[in-house]
Amino acid sequence: MKILHKLISGLALAGSLLMGATAWAQQSRLIETAETVPAANQWLSPGDRLQVRVVGQPGARVTFLNGQPLTELAPALTNGKRGIYQGTYLVQPTDTLQDRPISFQLLTPDSLTATARSKNTIRFLNPSVPVLATTRGPLAYLNYGLGEDRLGGAKLGYLDSLVVLHLTGRVGDLYRVQLSRHQTAWVPQEVVRLLPPVALCRHLSPAPGAYRATRCLTTCGCPSPPACPIVPSSSPSPAD
Repeated sequence: MKILHKLISGLALAGSLLMGATAWAQQSRLIETAETVPAANQWLSPGDRLQVRVVGQPGARVTFLNGQPLTELAPALTNGKRGIYQGTYLVQPTDTLQDRPISFQLLTPDSLTATARSKNTIRFLNPSVPVLATTRGPLAYLNYGLGEDRLGGAKLGYLDSLVVLHLTGRVGDLYRVQLSRHQTAWVPQEVVRLLPPVALCRHLSPAPGAYRATRCLTTCGCPSPPACPIVPSSSPSPAD
């Protein structure tokens, strides 16, 4: 009897393992790839767009970020290939996400499900806590965009050391720098040093349309102690 019991237990365990392997193989077939676009670690501010892409089972319902839908592209747009889904999400001021991968869910018409995660991580920046950095070394420079630097054409200009920059985004190893209300540039990660988080002061700064980061609320880590940097802001300055 004991031998029979062990045999039945072994068969049940083997069956469970087989079912688990079958389910895993089924999920891997339902979703081939799931990624952010571009496929790099990103920091996004309110108003930025998070773009994602999934390749998987055609005719399914694919979602991310708690139910945000992806749209399956027509075969005419994909050289006849079906099952390519794209989605876009507009980042809101109240969104919170701290360097985490994006999760995707796929549901087929016959109720088969699959999940996947992006290899890269996403962070939604808090506009009330600006991210500051200082340049380091004598060769810090700004780029116009994310494209490659060819014969120096992509460079916007060079910066002195210890210049404080307001960072509003990141793609891979490039940070987006807010130069003014309507102008941005990109700086390589290796030529800057991140500063501790700062809060926004409730008094008006001398610069129109800007807040001043204040040392009275939190230590800003400025390289020049007598004054903290001016932080550009897209929203009106708070009243006294």
